[in-house]
Amino acid sequence: MKVKLICATLVLSMYGAIAHAEDPCASVACMSGKAGIAGGSAAGKCQEPIAAFFSILVFRHGKFKPGSTNQKRREYLESCPGSSENKESIDTIMKKFGQMRSEP
Repeated sequence: MKVKLICATLVLSMYGAIAHAEDPCASVACMSGKAGIAGGSAAGKCQEPIAAFFSILVFRHGKFKPGSTNQKRREYLESCPGSSENKESIDTIMKKFGQMRSEP
């Protein structure tokens, strides 16, 4: 699983996809690094994709809804083609960061 993620990260960085904030695949790769999944770090070109992930927030009646935020963030990451191959990574990302209101 980690080998697939590392390969996906390398392919994305070769094409400059990590620089695009609204790219869910870049967010998967960068958040994986932030979660410590791939043994890498979430630095450099990952600032915007990480910010895009944390910008997904759900409020109802002015109150933050962590469960709904978690679901919307998961849907965003799963919109990346091939996300089914990275299901374990996405699960780990969501356990660590899915319900946070802001970036730690």
